[in-house]
This record gives sequence, structure tokens and C-alpha cells, in this order.
Amino acid sequence: MAAFIFCIFLLSCLPMKHTLFLAILFFAGISIACAQNKADKSKGRFYFKEGEQQDLPNLVPPKIAFDTFWFENIGNSPIVVTFVTPSANFISADWSREAIRPEQRGFISYIVKTSKHSGTYNEDLFIQSNAVSTPGETTYRLHVVGKVGGDTKGKPAKKKKAVKKPATAAK
Repeated sequence: MAAFIFCIFLLSCLPMKHTLFLAILFFAGISIACAQNKADKSKGRFYFKEGEQQDLPNLVPPKIAFDTFWFENIGNSPIVVTFVTPSANFISADWSREAIRPEQRGFISYIVKTSKHSGTYNEDLFIQSNAVSTPGETTYRLHVVGKVGGDTKGKPAKKKKAVKKPATAAK
């Protein structure tokens, strides 16, 4: 409230034409912000209940890991996913091909091909759709984190210790 009173005081100190110009700019800015807010509410929105990142630790080659991100449309219009692009060539993706209406569920699934990668990875799946995303962004991003290699018990493979050779006696 104090900020509002301060703004009115500043406007009263300016000449009339400057006050009128600033008032028009102020109301134009508010109108644009409200119009964008209404437009965003009319679009579809992703909601990933289990989160936007999945961890697949200690995958053992030559197995293939498969997992799915389930989402719900919490917006007011259908979501149409047009394409999902993985950030690495050892990951492939599939997605719901039909429109996901409000309050319905869809999926983004992916496969990690362990024969084409070893070591840790931290990759993304980029979703192109008509849904609302972060301002300034045209895609929605999911994260896949894990490690290829190690033993089947979920522990990293042990390194072999170097064996010291006994020193030969000088003759």
C-alpha cells in the first residue's frame, strides 16, 4: 500500500503530459500481463506426479533398460505431443500419440541401450508439444540419470589390486 501511495505522489510531481503518458503505459502493461495469463490458463499443462527426473543406477550390459514418465494434463485444453527428442544416441523414446484431454494421463517412455554406452550418464528428453512450458522455452525437459556398468548386485565393480613382485637379490 505504501508503494502505491508513493507512486501517486511521484506522478503528482510530474507535469500533466508525463503523468498521462506513464498512466497509459502502466495500464497497457497490466492489460498485456492479464491477457497472457488468461491465454496460459486455456492451454494444456504437464504434471509429472513422480517428478521430472528418473534414476537408473548400475545397468549391466547387454541389458536394455525401459522406464516411463507418466503425466497428467492439468490444463484446460488437450495436449498433443508432436515429438520427443533424446539428447543421446543410446536412448530412444516413445510417447502418447493421441491428444491427452484435461484430467487424463499420457506417457513418455524411453529405452536405454546399454550396449551402446558405458559409464555414467545425465541425459535429457525434450518434449515438443502445444502445452504451456517455462516462459521463453518452446520445449519441456525431462532428465534421465544413471550408470552403465558394475556388477548385478548394484555395487560398482571392484578394481584389481596391483601385485608387487619380490625384489631380486643382487649377486
